[in-house]
Amino acid sequence: MCPPNLISLDEFRKALALYSKGILIQVETDLDSRDKVKRDLDERLCNDLDSRSAKWKLKLHRIVNEIETLAFKQGGYLAAGFVGGDCALCKHCVAIKGETNCRFPFKARPSMEAMGIDVIKTCSKAGMPIYLSSPRRVRWTGLVLVE
Repeated sequence: MCPPNLISLDEFRKALALYSKGILIQVETDLDSRDKVKRDLDERLCNDLDSRSAKWKLKLHRIVNEIETLAFKQGGYLAAGFVGGDCALCKHCVAIKGETNCRFPFKARPSMEAMGIDVIKTCSKAGMPIYLSSPRRVRWTGLVLVE
């Protein structure tokens, strides 16, 4: 579910034409975006932030999978979920090194960014802006496309 193990952007553009609606999901974390600056200063803090960040990414992943499943069960057989950022299902990805296939192929979802979706512009158009350099809480954004 990570580049380069995805369909091409041209194939995705064609598939996108099948969808008429999308559900944007945002999870606001307890992480302060200013903490990113501190990461370079203290390796211990960096590890703690990575652990806390993974917790929130996994929460978004679970919500995206649940909404996708609900849409499918209600007749949206083409429902397709996307998460924000890199996958956090495993601490160490075996597929990224090409050692083996993904451990969770039915749970893993590509990121919006990996599919060429402009997350900031998409959220802004939906009235869900993202602030990149601010003291606001970090938000993870996901998407479920439905036809």
